[in-house]
Amino acid sequence: MIRHIVFQTIFFALLYQLNCQSSKMQCKKNAHFLMLVNDIFEEYLLTDKKLQELLEQNERDEKFLIHRDKNLKVKIWKLGCKYTELCLYIMYHIKFDMVDKDDINYDVLEVFRVILHRILSIYYYTIGFTTKEIWYTSITINALFEKKITPVEVNFCYISNIYDFCKVSFYQNNLQNFPRTYDNYPDLSTIYEISKQLKLYSDFYPETFNEIYQYEDVSNVYSFFWDNTDGYKTFIPPKKIFPSYNEYHIAQTYWTACKNWKRKYNDLLLYTDAIKRNLFLVTYFYLALHSIYLINCFSEDFNREDFLNLFKIPLNTISEIGVFSGELFQKPFMGFVDDMKNDKIINQQTLIMYTTKVIHSFNIQARVFSIPYLNLSNLIRNNSKKNLFIHSTVEEQLKLYASDLQKYFENVRAGMAPVDFIILKVFKFSHEYNRI
Repeated sequence: MIRHIVFQTIFFALLYQLNCQSSKMQCKKNAHFLMLVNDIFEEYLLTDKKLQELLEQNERDEKFLIHRDKNLKVKIWKLGCKYTELCLYIMYHIKFDMVDKDDINYDVLEVFRVILHRILSIYYYTIGFTTKEIWYTSITINALFEKKITPVEVNFCYISNIYDFCKVSFYQNNLQNFPRTYDNYPDLSTIYEISKQLKLYSDFYPETFNEIYQYEDVSNVYSFFWDNTDGYKTFIPPKKIFPSYNEYHIAQTYWTACKNWKRKYNDLLLYTDAIKRNLFLVTYFYLALHSIYLINCFSEDFNREDFLNLFKIPLNTISEIGVFSGELFQKPFMGFVDDMKNDKIINQQTLIMYTTKVIHSFNIQARVFSIPYLNLSNLIRNNSKKNLFIHSTVEEQLKLYASDLQKYFENVRAGMAPVDFIILKVFKFSHEYNRI
């Protein structure tokens, strides 16, 4: 338990920066969850006084996270152990009553699938992480249900990992009963009864839970990977706007994931990391073009307000990208947005400093993608303008850059839908920091 809390501390330090949905929206979600938390899990009940204190803390502290409070952390971890025990019995049923009997019941799989998606929706809603055993069960069920994997390809040896986790959870007083073994597992009706008790079964939970369970689809993290017929091609920027782009890195991670995912579910993260890096590469490329264009047009007699309005043209787009990627409050992305948002670029000197940092960030990604580096001096020289500054002309060009970036971003977001980098972060940390 102590080790688990240490890992959670690491996770939450990073996770505040992942609070990419607006603080007001997350505050509203936190409040809704707190009103239901004792109904979701009726063990280790929090007192009305404690819940009121948490609601007040959530209201006044925009950094408040559900899983940061010690009492909530313990309660939700115990709940996660109950969910993992349910996963154990579900996997027993799939192995011994479906696969071994060559009788895959897709109606039952659909029930299991919805149950697991509702579990993961809770962690997405509260921005927290759960056990990797829950993720393994969910992905396995999704793959079987969507016929992306054959029954003989499922690694049922992982059932022993789930059993071991539940056994340790019992000894740590996180489960009331010792987990059942494969030769004494509960029947389907008992599995359904457990899911009803945990308020995961359809028609056996109050309507107020629909708010939390609405993100069921997001938790199917492989959905975009399985359904995208164009593969990684969806995420490649058009050659006309990025002629030096090299697709080798993203292609390699994609084909690696295609080859390995049935044995190593977390290999998807290598591919999604490449997609995110790719998005940053294109974003920094456009920010560099944007800034260089302004440098070459810059005049000391600029009207400050006009200049700031021109400089801020891509602000909305890069803010959206920051939210989607989960990097809005992470350096260096946070700095680029903050400088633009808070009028910190006020003269040519600060503009050149800003552009230098953008180019540095681009070059870090360029090294990964084996793309030629950008050079500030060369960019200024190659894009220099001899004509006098004409506001309408500059504005038109900068809006064109911003429009191209927005179109590319929307293409990436659509290509990954309904998955986003928040649920992928939850998936990643559930795998990396869940250790007994």
